[in-house]
Amino acid sequence: MRVLITGLYGATGPYLADYLAEEHPEAEVRETMREQCELTDYLAVRRLLEEARPDVIVNLASYTDPQKSFEEP
Repeated sequence: MRVLITGLYGATGPYLADYLAEEHPEAEVRETMREQCELTDYLAVRRLLEEARPDVIVNLASYTDPQKSFEEP
């Protein structure tokens, strides 16, 4: 099983990575960070998905500055 996780290094991501390593060691986990793939860029996301070919996608990416999220959606 191939798992793609966005936001792996945020508040929740490390717990998911630990869980997968312990409970599903066969899972191939691939993470992506904003610097690697801007999630608002359709073509970048499409390329990522074509390359990673995940069976499961877990989106944990978030903007941690609420005020800035309104200024830069």
